[in-house]
Amino acid sequence: MPTINRTNIIAGPALVQFGGQSFWSKGDITMKPVMKTFEPPTSGFGALGKRYTDRRLEVSFEPCGQYSDALAAVLWPYAAMPIGTSIFGSADTPLVIWGRDGRKETIVNAAITKMPNISSAVNKTMTSSITFTGLLAKDKAPGDSEAYTKSESAAYPGDSGFNPAQIFTLTTPGVWGSSPWDVIRSETGWEVDFSLKFSEHAVDGLGTMDMRLQDLMVTLKGTPVGFSVSDIITALEQDTAFGLVRAGTDFVINPGVTGAPIFTLTNATMTEADGFTYGTQKNRVGNCTWAANRSFTDGAANPLFSIIAFD
Repeated sequence: MPTINRTNIIAGPALVQFGGQSFWSKGDITMKPVMKTFEPPTSGFGALGKRYTDRRLEVSFEPCGQYSDALAAVLWPYAAMPIGTSIFGSADTPLVIWGRDGRKETIVNAAITKMPNISSAVNKTMTSSITFTGLLAKDKAPGDSEAYTKSESAAYPGDSGFNPAQIFTLTTPGVWGSSPWDVIRSETGWEVDFSLKFSEHAVDGLGTMDMRLQDLMVTLKGTPVGFSVSDIITALEQDTAFGLVRAGTDFVINPGVTGAPIFTLTNATMTEADGFTYGTQKNRVGNCTWAANRSFTDGAANPLFSIIAFD
């Protein structure tokens, strides 16, 4: 009967390093090869087998929620990036996965293609899942060694940077201008969503070479407590004529705790409300959505959001 050495069954957690920062995950870290193929057809013999036309790698995981300004600069890099800018830049940025089993996997040329959404609540850690994409390394061809990845044996670097005190789970009121919006409690906390679009640039025989920022939209959601139907109707500006530019106000979530993140949604307007409920099980006012709006200084676009530690 066939046998197997159980030590050859590989499993276990890992540490991710990118942009000079270390990231520990809540759960599994996945590294997935993504391939595009082409099958030459023939009438008499059918398809002749798959041939590669493009490839990339995707690394996804949910960070443990640890916060510092240095980590934030890596996790949310596109706040002030001009539209049309390459997210891979002029030099390759490696992403390294350090397995505790003594294996080290390096994606040679990586960039963030899904920024983690942000939660602010006492029962949630700060960050949702993040995705990195790895493309062909600079000055490499798809058939070259280490054109996409490098695999080697290496001792685990240790966890000296892990700090549970930097994993904040705090109740945080919102501030959106003047009364009655100067103190906003949310029934289930706040959720910030980042929506990214990229344009991809490929070369025949080399595949996707670059991705450029095409659009960024940022929204904040919560269920405000203690507000009336009239408050929401007024905030939605339902008496405003169609087609007019709406004036926004920064929406700030500040826990007021040293080291914890202050999040600002820039030039925000309320854009949606789930509606109003008349009954015994739910509050009258439902979930509301605020969106960041572009503002400009001397013709230059201002960031749609900011994240900085409370001092």
